[in-house]
Amino acid sequence: MTKSERFRTLGLVIVLGSISLYLIVYLLNKLPVSYYDGVLISKYQVIWQTLILSSAFLIPTILVNFLNDQTDEISYGENIVWLQHIYRFFRSLSIILLVVYFGIHQPDGILSIGLYIGENNTAITVILSGLIIFIYFGGGYSLINKYLLKIKSVWDLSKPGIKEFVDNKTTSMRFVSLLLLLICVLSEELLFRGFIVLLLGKISNQIYLFGVVSIILSVLTHYYQGKDKLLFHLLFAMLLVGVTIFSGNILLAITIHIFNNLYVAIMTWRIVDKKFDSGCLPNNVSFPVDK
Repeated sequence: MTKSERFRTLGLVIVLGSISLYLIVYLLNKLPVSYYDGVLISKYQVIWQTLILSSAFLIPTILVNFLNDQTDEISYGENIVWLQHIYRFFRSLSIILLVVYFGIHQPDGILSIGLYIGENNTAITVILSGLIIFIYFGGGYSLINKYLLKIKSVWDLSKPGIKEFVDNKTTSMRFVSLLLLLICVLSEELLFRGFIVLLLGKISNQIYLFGVVSIILSVLTHYYQGKDKLLFHLLFAMLLVGVTIFSGNILLAITIHIFNNLYVAIMTWRIVDKKFDSGCLPNNVSFPVDK
């Protein structure tokens, strides 16, 4: 992808993201947003919270993606990798703190953003359920690619979303990358499923409508990874929104999301360690997934 294409992609995401944000504010302003479990809620306060969260997510995301695109080489160097980690950490941490802060000031507290385990569930049940759902989803998506779309699965190390793991060469960097992965997943689920789907959906009594909004924003957020990944991100966002609405909390969605990102990280490091002895990889390297 050339620099002009990258900037066009980034511009498209910003424009579409801004339109989606405007639609959220418009819906909150027009829908009968008044009560949350019988308690009067200021819809304008919710609108401001949405704007603050969007800024906390969008601005650092643009900076991180701009940093990613400053080189055409797949190996950036250790200093830039650490800088990317710092950006992602503070972006994710700010979102987590903001969503939790907004949540605890709701009548239901953090239950309003889906941070609880149901009476009949345990942490082990949630983890095992998330693993099983992820396996079935991954298998189903692979079958769609292979037999319906006739697409041969390759692991392209130059692709955004994959190449960010490539330069984590040392054990310490990979450990930090895994910790950051957990924090990033938590921030995404709190924002897209906890705040948008559960909190805004319940306040407006339009949970399915805001579920659609969440799916659109999730796909736009990952648009930089390429058009060939749009179907995956669409189906994955639909899955996460579906399990969130069905379960009434975001813990199952968090678990599925973590397993997905862990799979990407482990597969990338496995290929890098197997195919190359040095830490410097050429650009546009891809391998069949089954090798």
